[in-house]
Formats: sequence, structure tokens, C-alpha cells
Amino acid sequence: MSSNRKCNDGDIVKRWAVAGKGIALKSRLDLSHDLNAGRVIELMPDYYVKPTSLWLMCPSRKQVTPAILLLRDLLREKCQALLTTTK
Repeated sequence: MSSNRKCNDGDIVKRWAVAGKGIALKSRLDLSHDLNAGRVIELMPDYYVKPTSLWLMCPSRKQVTPAILLLRDLLREKCQALLTTTK
């Protein structure tokens, strides 16, 4: 495959796709708002890449407080909601 664009910045690749500059392989989570708004379309809906994990990292176990656990749970809920509402 060849291209007239190359980039290691996911946000720029997303902006190119939204601007209609080509095809991008991006996370459904990253594109959920643009998919729902119709700014991008899914070209291969039956093609799935291996899921990857989203990590919440703290410098030490001592910083895993109840508040951090609540944040983790909230992020999990929000991400799941975005993924289930995507067309």
C-alpha cells in the first residue's frame, strides 16, 4: 500500500479522515462522535482488529485510592457507552 501522507500523530490522522483526505485505521472509541455525526463512514463493518486494553496508570499502588477506582469505573462506563452508541 502506498500513500501521499504519513504521520505518527493519531489526532492528525483523524482530522485527515474527517476532512475526507483518505482512509484511516482508527479506534472506534476515537471516532465514535464522528461516526455518529456522519462525518466519517465505516468502510469495512465486518472487519475487526484485535481489541486492545485502555490502561489507567498510577506511579505507585499507594495512589490507587477509592477516588481513582471511581474514576476508573466512570471511564469504563463512558467508553462502553460510546462504543455501544456508535452506529
